[in-house]
Amino acid sequence: MDGRITVDGYNAEGFELHTHGGAPDPEAICSIVYRLDRAADSMALLEHMQKSIQTAINSEHDSCMKTERKDEI
Repeated sequence: MDGRITVDGYNAEGFELHTHGGAPDPEAICSIVYRLDRAADSMALLEHMQKSIQTAINSEHDSCMKTERKDEI
């Protein structure tokens, strides 16, 4: 385990999280590796990561909507 925890996320008929001490699974939708001695810091960072991902998704969605509107004209 080397003082690190890996959390792999999947979506197979619902969300699943697998927590283990190995390397991230390349088949997972997303994986996170954190140090046990920095778990509290990792949790705080996850909130910022979620906001950043949502901002990127919103931006991409807005960009796609603008492209669709141009195609309709």
